[in-house]
Amino acid sequence: MFELRDIRFRSVEKGDLKLLHKWENDFELMMYSRSKPLNFVSMEQIERQYDEWMKQDKDIRFIVELVGMNEPIGLAVIRGQKWGNVKGADLGTYIGKKDL
Repeated sequence: MFELRDIRFRSVEKGDLKLLHKWENDFELMMYSRSKPLNFVSMEQIERQYDEWMKQDKDIRFIVELVGMNEPIGLAVIRGQKWGNVKGADLGTYIGKKDL
């Protein structure tokens, strides 16, 4: 876990999966956060994805919280990439709490 000003990044935990399932199946949220808004997922798929995330070390996922709220507001992922000898990464984020 780490904090940058008012934002906390912590590990995704099994208890977060119901909320991730809700966010991943929100058409409006997915429309603005990725190019596949019609890619709905079941709870079983989310659980399988979580198990895969725990096995690999290429990507790092975080639950995003506001410091002081201690309530998830979004998801962030750092995706490791390698092209030959060049290593890089990209960052993906979305805020699931629409009022924020």
